[in-house]
Formats: sequence, structure tokens, C-alpha cells
Amino acid sequence: LRGAFDDTDTTGPDAVLSGIVGKTGTVSYGPAGSSPGQRKITGEFLCLSYRIVSKVGDQVRFEARFKQDDAITLTTWA
Repeated sequence: LRGAFDDTDTTGPDAVLSGIVGKTGTVSYGPAGSSPGQRKITGEFLCLSYRIVSKVGDQVRFEARFKQDDAITLTTWA
């Protein structure tokens, strides 16, 4: 998982991901976004790592690695 760094309290990727490394939890995500009708993937995932990636002159980004820990469910966003 990669994206733009955002340290918004309680909802930004930094607030959410920095506290779950080494933990398993239910994750839902949409590879094409979360608009109604788009594919939604839900399952149990172990967060292997989280890091902030920063290069001089570039936008600060984050990277997180997950491992699927159980079967996934494929649905669509409502």
C-alpha cells in the first residue's frame, strides 16, 4: 500500500498505520476507489511494516506492507 503522507489525527494514514504494525485486523479497500459499484475487498490482514518515504524535492509518501491472514470477501461498495 502506498500513498501521500497525511498526519491528520485519527484518520490520516500515519495515525492509522503507525499503530498497527505487527497486528492483524479487518481491512476493506477498493483498488479503484470506494465509489458505489466499485470492487470492495475485505479480509483479515497482518500489517508487516509501515514507513515514511521522503526524498528531497519530492512529495512525502508512505509505504505499508500487509500479508493476507485469511480468506477475502469480494463485494462492491454501496
